[in-house]
Amino acid sequence: MITVNPNKENYNNDIPSGKNGYYQVVYTENDLPKPLRRLFQDDNEGVLYIGITSRLQERIAEIVKSLPFEKRPGVLYKGDSHQLGKKAKKINTFFERFYITGIRIQYEVLSDDINIKDYERNKINKYIESHGEAPPFNSI
Repeated sequence: MITVNPNKENYNNDIPSGKNGYYQVVYTENDLPKPLRRLFQDDNEGVLYIGITSRLQERIAEIVKSLPFEKRPGVLYKGDSHQLGKKAKKINTFFERFYITGIRIQYEVLSDDINIKDYERNKINKYIESHGEAPPFNSI
């Protein structure tokens, strides 16, 4: 998987536009995955959200817009252009603990002949089997 840092200018230059893709939003500390406590076992990859899309670059841009960022000193903008941002807005402590500087987005391009909905379902189901629950910002 390819990892992008949404804090970097031009983070999306190399992400293909209009392509099928799998992505996950992960939390890091010093650019290393930050383990998250889960029901069965810790998630050592720090996965906050799993998703698929038929428009990879465009979807990742939507996610980045939905993440908290400092609008002006001391004031966070809390976007909601993606499901992740909408859910995060409901959890005030999310913005204290998972500030955008620790967020990374990992992705892989999928071939056009893959059923992306089935692919996503399989990834989420595997996560649930391992950890006892879905990633924090995925709906079941």
